[in-house]
Amino acid sequence: LMYYLMYYLMYYLMYYLMYYLMYYTFIGFSIVPNLYKSITRAPKYNMVSAPSGFRPMDVDIEEWFADVEDYFLAKYGEVNDLRKIAIVRRSFGEATPILKELVSRLPAAQQLVYNDIKNATVQHFARVRSPIVERHNFHSMKQQIDEPIDTFVSRLREQAAKCNFVYNIQHTVHINEADHDVQTVKDTTEEMIRDAIVVGMIDETTRLRLFREPDLTLQRTIDMIRAVEAADDYSKTIKEDKQINNIRKKKYTKPQVSYKTQDNV
Repeated sequence: LMYYLMYYLMYYLMYYLMYYLMYYTFIGFSIVPNLYKSITRAPKYNMVSAPSGFRPMDVDIEEWFADVEDYFLAKYGEVNDLRKIAIVRRSFGEATPILKELVSRLPAAQQLVYNDIKNATVQHFARVRSPIVERHNFHSMKQQIDEPIDTFVSRLREQAAKCNFVYNIQHTVHINEADHDVQTVKDTTEEMIRDAIVVGMIDETTRLRLFREPDLTLQRTIDMIRAVEAADDYSKTIKEDKQINNIRKKKYTKPQVSYKTQDNV
């Protein structure tokens, strides 16, 4: 009797031991990899790249400070002025000596206030930036891939507003046997934007069509490019619909069944 009791006891003990061992081993193999993936794929906070250095001839000072303040918020949240000033000083790049000089000119109390340092820096570099630099940036603008013409024109208008394409033309007019100096104002902004569109656009075929236009205005240029973009979008939609229909036809086509006739037997 003791022998059978020990036998059944060891049998059930080994049975449940193997059962729970296999059960938890299966759970481990199924949960642990998913847990590892969820940990490794979790969003990595504080992985925000530091702002690039300020370049007076290429970057607008107000835009640079806006990027830096976005970096403050994304990286640290709310931070005090001393930390902001330290980050600005370390990130200012090649113009750091000018920044230090501007800060040294401020009163001692204002040297510890971020907004005072920012205002002094913006005022200084806003005077340094010349229309020549802005025009260089304007003529260097290119249309991005898949960028609509309206977006490209908006960028050009925004940059053209900084270029001062308005000229005062002074000429002499002879009236009543006397010479009079007359000054007229000529705004070439529309012409400059038109030329920038033609030069910076991606579609070479449309550019050649614009070259053949005798009296090409800015509005005519925009309308022609819009028409081309609308036609391209419509063509893509038709192709996508055809592909979907072909897939549906292949999916729902009934299999052909061949029947043996008596002649084929």
